[in-house]
Formats: sequence, C-alpha cells, structure tokens
Amino acid sequence: MICNTNFYNNECIVSFDSDKVWIEKNNNVDVFCKKTNNAEIKNLNKITKLLNNKEIKINNKIYTIKIPEIIKWDSKSKILYSKYCNGDNLEFYLRNEKTHAKGVIILNALLKYFISNKIFWTDFAPRNIIIKNNIIYIVDFEKGIKRKINYKEYLRFNVLEEYSLFLLNNERIFKIDDVLLEKQEINLKYKLKNIKDKRYLYIAKEMGIKNKIYKSDYLYILNKILKIEEPSLVNKKFVFPGVDLDKIFVNNKKEEALKIYSKKIVELIEKDNESNS
Repeated sequence: MICNTNFYNNECIVSFDSDKVWIEKNNNVDVFCKKTNNAEIKNLNKITKLLNNKEIKINNKIYTIKIPEIIKWDSKSKILYSKYCNGDNLEFYLRNEKTHAKGVIILNALLKYFISNKIFWTDFAPRNIIIKNNIIYIVDFEKGIKRKINYKEYLRFNVLEEYSLFLLNNERIFKIDDVLLEKQEINLKYKLKNIKDKRYLYIAKEMGIKNKIYKSDYLYILNKILKIEEPSLVNKKFVFPGVDLDKIFVNNKKEEALKIYSKKIVELIEKDNESNS
C-alpha cells in the first residue's frame, strides 16, 4: 500500500501501517520504503511487464497505468525502496463528496480492465491506486497477481470487500449475488486453521465454528461484512462504517484487535438477523 501526504479530513487511509511503510528523503527526492518479502520483487517485475505504460480510456480520458520503479531491494533488512508516486489516493477520491463520483468511475473501469485482461491483482483496493493527472499508479504486489483463476473466486477472496468499502450499493458493478456458490462448491469445507484472512478465522470461532468451515459459511460471513460496512449518504455526507471498524486495528495490538473486531462483527450479524426475523 502507499499513502500520500494529503490525508482526507486528517485521517489516514484504511489499513495504513506506519511501521511497515514510510517515506524517506534521498538527495531531496522522496523515496517510498516498505518492509516486504522476496515475492513482491518477483511480482513487481511480472506486473511491470504486463501493465506498465498500458493505456486505458476512462470517461473519454486516456490514462496511462504506471508501476512504481524499484530503486533498491535490501534483501537483508527486507526493505524495498521505490520511486514515490506523488498523487491522490483513490480512497480519498471516494471518501470526498466532491470527487466521489469520479472515483467510482475510475475504480469500476480498472476492475473491468483487469478482469477482461485476466490480470487478477490480489491486492485490488482503492488504497493501492494513486491518481495524478492522466497517470494511474498501481501499487502493492506483496500478495501477487494470478493469471489463471475463476473470476468468481477472485472476486470473493481478493476484491469484493475492499472494492465495496467506499461504494454505495447502486454504484457497484459486482455484488454478492454475482459470486454465489456453484453446485459443486456447496459442500466444500476447509480446515479452520488454513484460513489466511485472520479476521475470518476469528469471526468463525466467535460464531462457534470449530475445526472445519464450509465454503458457504465463508460466503455468509463475507455477505454480512459487506452489509455491515455498506456506506450511506446522510444529509449529503458519506458515512463509511468500514473506516470506524478499521480504527479497532489502529488503536489495538493485532491479536487484541482481532478479538475485538470479530466480537463486534458477530454482534452486528446477530443484530441484523434479529431485525430481519
């Protein structure tokens, strides 16, 4: 992820970790620094070949996609130094009433472009997209990209939550109904300990799920989170519940934050179920 200096309403982007990413000066030039892994270097080289300097037409304007240039990779400290992408974070576009509509158009156009070109970027999120004039910087490839994956699976596990976080329901081109399970998936189940997203692991445990989780349970949790985090427009001002939930992770250590978060989500799920019964 990357965060520029233009914070929206003095708030930081969602999931920003100042211990992991920061900016340094080198000969009066801003350098973006990130603690990461060897895989990101390989992924950066791969995505650069696929996307760098590609042009995309959005709302009758031609944008050029850029991938941050690597300055140095320190394999001992595991720190990646790359060119700082100065611009406006797309998350801020979406959180600002004046630029929200433009942000929606850009985000939807990019998602369509990636899927149609079978570039399944696993960190697809507004916070990882920087806009400057007619340039779109795409950043954060720690988790990589995939070229061969069922697009429903891609949307479920890598896109839908982050994508929906700042979009009203009627602004989304993909919704939960677009990724419902196929018949052959209904009875699939996984060992709970193998869930990569720790939030879902803690939520499942809080719900009383033990040892194994059905894929339908995972989709149920995703559906509920999307509903809980769904933005609204109140008196011409956007309200983003997901931003408040993210503050749990900002204000608490990781394990404690996961416990607080999962308990809060399950409480909200139960409240939603009660209101619908």
